[in-house]
Amino acid sequence: MGEAGSKSQRHGTTSTRFPHNAILILSAHPPACLRATSALEGVSMRPRRIFIGKVASGLADAIAGSSISRLAVLASCLLVLGCASTCWSQGYQQNVSATWDFTTAAGPLGWSPIAPLSGFGVQNGALTFAATEQDDMVYSPAISVPTAPLQLVEIVMSSNTAGAAEVFWAPAQTGVYNGFEPGDENDFVMIGDGAFHHYFLPIDTASATTIYGLRLDVPPSATVSIQSVTLANLVAPAGPGVTPLWQFITAGNTQGWVPYQGVFDMSVSGGNLNIQTYSNATILAPSAQVTNQLEWFSLMGTMTQTSLDAPWIQFNFASTANNGASTGVYFPVVPDSATHVYNENVGGASGWWSSVSQLSITIPENTSIAISQIRVSSAPQGPADVAVDAFGPASSLIRAGSPFQISCRVSDRGAQPVQGLAVNLNLPSGGGVTVISSPSIPTSLSSGYPRTLVWTLMASQAGSIPISVSLTAQTGGTAQASDTILVNPAVSAQSSPYVPPPMPVFSNYDVGVYYFPGWSLYSHWDPIRNFPDRMPVLGYYAEGDPQVVDWQIKWAVEHGVRFFAVDWYWGSSTLPAPEQGEWPNNFLQAYSSSVYRGYVQFCIVYADDNAGDTASSQTGNARKSVESRDPYVTHSTTPSSV
Repeated sequence: MGEAGSKSQRHGTTSTRFPHNAILILSAHPPACLRATSALEGVSMRPRRIFIGKVASGLADAIAGSSISRLAVLASCLLVLGCASTCWSQGYQQNVSATWDFTTAAGPLGWSPIAPLSGFGVQNGALTFAATEQDDMVYSPAISVPTAPLQLVEIVMSSNTAGAAEVFWAPAQTGVYNGFEPGDENDFVMIGDGAFHHYFLPIDTASATTIYGLRLDVPPSATVSIQSVTLANLVAPAGPGVTPLWQFITAGNTQGWVPYQGVFDMSVSGGNLNIQTYSNATILAPSAQVTNQLEWFSLMGTMTQTSLDAPWIQFNFASTANNGASTGVYFPVVPDSATHVYNENVGGASGWWSSVSQLSITIPENTSIAISQIRVSSAPQGPADVAVDAFGPASSLIRAGSPFQISCRVSDRGAQPVQGLAVNLNLPSGGGVTVISSPSIPTSLSSGYPRTLVWTLMASQAGSIPISVSLTAQTGGTAQASDTILVNPAVSAQSSPYVPPPMPVFSNYDVGVYYFPGWSLYSHWDPIRNFPDRMPVLGYYAEGDPQVVDWQIKWAVEHGVRFFAVDWYWGSSTLPAPEQGEWPNNFLQAYSSSVYRGYVQFCIVYADDNAGDTASSQTGNARKSVESRDPYVTHSTTPSSV
């Protein structure tokens, strides 16, 4: 969307932009002492302060340099009154500079539509209107609010139509679009279920000094009801952090956790922090006392709904070792509406060994999750919880009439041991798949000690075959996984002393593929050996072998590929001696000795991503090094011929 003018004058971006110095907040419905009244119009008030959670990576400098004074609000209604603070330990202070509460208002409090809209006015405690295809914008009254770091707009509203929406802020009083400009907006998705939702929308006001108004654009033809609109900014807390254990026992108390982006509802009830997202959402933790000895991140919760086939959660933190940049640790989540515990060792993550701060979690789009506990500690937490980490073929190419293997990696997500484990492999009825051998099933599992179970099967005919595995335990619950395996037709074995000659296919296009030369040692495959479904068809190869490259050339040209674009590195003289000059490239070494190199071309992808260390001034020397060593490489802007 990203427009500042009428719907026929679109110019901007369709992506949702969250500036680095913006943050979303969770605020309860404005208390009675904050409700607007036209009787106090034009009064300059002291900001209200509400303590909320610690901000994420990259915001600390902006906050440390901020200085918030009294904020004048010029509008046709009173916007803020001082009142008692709502407080969560070690949270950010929320300075509210303008708020419009329609729940008790008799009129629109100065808000107006771009053109007359049907039903515009306050009804049943909300500013209500019906947008049209041409007119779908409403404006705030004129205000004069100083810009500040970590500024945001919070809106509580409902809509009967889902779709793209925007909130604009005006850095000027006049202009082509009445002070509103493209780029000064936050694009978001409005929920269309007719229920009221909290939207938390950060705005990047760094390019201006004053906010003179707000504008809300809603989906065309939507009927919208707004209970409240709030303009605020956040200020960093002082004092030591809290112990990193959060249990959401008290209704309404988020324990200082705050939505940053992508959340349309967050609440605490039933012993859970309940979160609903419309895009990838980040939830920020309060300031916490975390040391690198506390290397386990634990979360207990229930994912009840998601649009993803393989949902996930990511734990994020900032560290001094990474100059305040954020590091994320990803783990998969089971969307079966059952309570599970997730323990992730983050001790090996980049920067954890240094000073750690600014914790947060990221939850995927279109997801509902209820979290009962979050903890950072020195050991795994929670009860036994049996899991299937990976399930699928352990043979890279399956053919009818030949044995193949199915692998299942099982583990215990919890701290307590799984007891009384039973595992069943489920195959289609009809006898098309025969079990040749089955693994020994362990009766128990311990945290940190997964087991890999392997079955040897044989299919009588080609086709797609659905398979699944079911786990049950006396202590540890249940787990399931499924997959569909592709069985290729049987072929007659052919004896060949070497890789069979390629049989290229013709194409009118020069098709190339990227080639990363990073698999020179068998040990390089270790990270995926526990996930055999990711094994290449060629197996765990060492790419410096010319025979490996000949297989790759054969399969490439038989599928219409004419050239490889190969990563290549040159280290400058500023690097330590072993890293200067040409870095080893196993593809080039194997290619120069391969039998079928005449079937395919290649070009060099000069990897200049180490700024200052792979200097452009070294490019000439780099090229000469390759040409002098490899007679099959010529200097050209197109793929080299052989």
